[in-house]
Amino acid sequence: MILLSLEIIFLWLIVGNLILLLSYRHSLRQFWLEPMIKQPIIIFESDDWGPGPIEHAQTLHKIQQLLSEFRDYRGHCAHMTIGTVLSIPDAEKIQQSQYQEYAGLDLCLPQFSDILSSLKQGQQAGVFSLQLHGREHYWPSKLLSGIQKNNELKEWLEHDSAYTEKLPSPLQSRWNPALNIADIAVAVKQEVDLFKRCFGFAPEVVVPPTFVWSEEVEISWRSHGIHTIITPGQRFIKRTDSHFSSDKKRIVNHQTSATGQTYLVRNQYFEPEFGHQWQEALDKVCNSIGLARPCLFETHRFNFVNSPEGSQNSLSQIRNLLEQAIKTWPDCCFLSSLELVRLPQHDPDKLLIHNWRHRLQCWRNRAFTLPKFRHLATLTGLNFICWLIIQMKPIADFNLWQHQNQKTRPN
Repeated sequence: MILLSLEIIFLWLIVGNLILLLSYRHSLRQFWLEPMIKQPIIIFESDDWGPGPIEHAQTLHKIQQLLSEFRDYRGHCAHMTIGTVLSIPDAEKIQQSQYQEYAGLDLCLPQFSDILSSLKQGQQAGVFSLQLHGREHYWPSKLLSGIQKNNELKEWLEHDSAYTEKLPSPLQSRWNPALNIADIAVAVKQEVDLFKRCFGFAPEVVVPPTFVWSEEVEISWRSHGIHTIITPGQRFIKRTDSHFSSDKKRIVNHQTSATGQTYLVRNQYFEPEFGHQWQEALDKVCNSIGLARPCLFETHRFNFVNSPEGSQNSLSQIRNLLEQAIKTWPDCCFLSSLELVRLPQHDPDKLLIHNWRHRLQCWRNRAFTLPKFRHLATLTGLNFICWLIIQMKPIADFNLWQHQNQKTRPN
């Protein structure tokens, strides 16, 4: 009877785990191949900066000064990527045409020289990384069509055209309308050429506006040397109001696209204008550490330009976050997106985990984020088997759990 019970348990372990692993095989393979980070990595990613009032240049300078105050143990200052919008509507010309023809104002025009100078200075100081967000944040003909039919959009054009954040959400998606390949190719060439005129070099990283884009857009980006795409962990190919449709349901860091580009994932939000606090942000860093992933904070321009009070609050929240992060994790690192994407080939600070037992522990944590996987893995015994393998040999030099359990984080 005992022998029969053992045979049944053994059979259950084999069959149950085989079914479980096969059912989740694609995601589990992604999680294993995704690089695993042994130390906290923090990157701020801010979008929508571009043509606007001179006050935006002053705000960018304040952000640069703030980030420059904080350095990691390697001496690298805190870093913010800037998703740049290169053109806004020329309200005067559009109105003169009776809303029949679109015209734009580019970032390289003299009236925006202070903003352009602030962006370049931040990059030269090693605090900003300039990334392509889009020539426009929207598709021009779609915006023009909306303006022709909507008086509220006419008001926006007259008074707030520099603030694309204030547009209705569906209009903010540059690649949302159904476009043919030829139109996409022309638009991508225009935005890459304009980026070069503004900054003197070609973009390598792109952030799709509202994270809506397609494989056809990727192909055009690739043809112009853009090798890295910032994602939210999915690829949205269509948007109607607040509903998004995706053709890639899960993207992980350093996953390769069909065109050979590299995906990175923004995995956290830090929008003080929405009430996000630095204490919550520290918890998000903890969560990223537990999954052996970098923490990429998305924080949009509106947090810094909506009002003087809001701007001051956002800067204070970043200051508090950085102060406490350095105290809590003295070995945290500040990187740019480009440095992050190059880690598998260039890892001078030994940030990647290579020991297979260490990786197994991180892989299990990632797997537990899958729907029902933790419960099923406990039921089949896979969780216990992984734990047993990990415990077979002490992990003396692995500090992932020290970050979570041995560091005292302030309240």
